[in-house]
Amino acid sequence: MRRSCSRVLGMLCVIATAGATVFAAAPALAAPANKPQAKLTGDQIASRANADLQSASSYRIYSSVTIAGFTISVSSTATVQGCLIIVNASHGISEKILDVGGSEWVQPSNEFWISLGYTGNVLAYLEGKWITAAAFLKLFGIKDVPSSGAGCSTRSPTGLPVTGWTLVRTAKLSGRLTWRIINKDKKLSAYVSDTAEPEFLRLTMLGITEYFSGYNAPIILSPPLNTYVLTMVPPPPGGLFSAGADIPLRAGITAHAGLLARASASLPGSGSLPGLTALLTP
Repeated sequence: MRRSCSRVLGMLCVIATAGATVFAAAPALAAPANKPQAKLTGDQIASRANADLQSASSYRIYSSVTIAGFTISVSSTATVQGCLIIVNASHGISEKILDVGGSEWVQPSNEFWISLGYTGNVLAYLEGKWITAAAFLKLFGIKDVPSSGAGCSTRSPTGLPVTGWTLVRTAKLSGRLTWRIINKDKKLSAYVSDTAEPEFLRLTMLGITEYFSGYNAPIILSPPLNTYVLTMVPPPPGGLFSAGADIPLRAGITAHAGLLARASASLPGSGSLPGLTALLTP
């Protein structure tokens, strides 16, 4: 059990240190409509949907994916103020990643800390606390990470291409008419709502599908209270090197699970953390 938990922990650690999200496949779509949409091109649909994504006050993305026998689910909320990412994995190991104004904090679960070897009074001290990005990275021997100077929000560049898209067909999604568009060069497929302001509903890359919802819901994110923030964490009882030595392996495992719908290195990580994009770029 300890070994298995360690593997799950590794996946979550790299998600936090990379500021990345992973998104999972949703149920299959209904059969396509008889009439293809001919008024707009694939590029026009993608461009409008991308603009709508960046003009929204908020939106949510949900996913789950199974890698090497472990299931990771992610609930991500993007707002004008920042982003909140909740990552859950096998064995109850989980973490929250909060990015507001370019600053980032991580709140690991008790199971996360236990997997690193923390027990007793130290574990009680860490329970429920938010850890600054720098303090969290230090646990795994990572420091002096270059800043991208950008944070995560609905106003950040998405990194999605707005050219190279082809309109494939129309389809019904939960009773709504949608457009299906594909980008062969980027190996992307998307379903976009057939509305005056088109919205991404599903976006697939690397065999994984992001499920978008909750556009413009009244959500406000704010930094955690200082009372619950730690800028230093006691070294892992198992030792610093043993905790961080396999970071490249963890990165490789998570890279296969991660879907870079927003391909910009600055999203959805903070300005202090490197994006997972670098791990997937040839």
